[in-house]
Amino acid sequence: MTPARRAFRANVAGSLIALGLIGSSLQATRLLAARHDVFEGLNTADRQLAENTKQETLESRRSGDLGHWRNDLSGNSGTFMPLRTFKIKTGHFCRGYRESAIAGNEMASRDLTACRDLDGVWMTIGK
Repeated sequence: MTPARRAFRANVAGSLIALGLIGSSLQATRLLAARHDVFEGLNTADRQLAENTKQETLESRRSGDLGHWRNDLSGNSGTFMPLRTFKIKTGHFCRGYRESAIAGNEMASRDLTACRDLDGVWMTIGK
């Protein structure tokens, strides 16, 4: 990750924590640890399909609409569902979203927040 992207994430994360939209990094770490196995079980191709779907879904879908991905080689799949859209003090647009994944016989979901950077890329904050 470039220094500019790290600075963007830190700046936006601070705004989201101040607004109470995401918890502290310790809270986020505990939440993610509970869902560690399923999301960590995704391979590189799965992760790329998921990232492409996340970008398309957050950029072009309405809240409540699902974006789906599936890797036919691994059998893993997942969805992204935008939950809400808002603008923070820095002027960046952000979206709360639910990510779900199925890897093997396990399924997990997690609620996250992503903000759109100046290049138009949706960066997940607090993960």
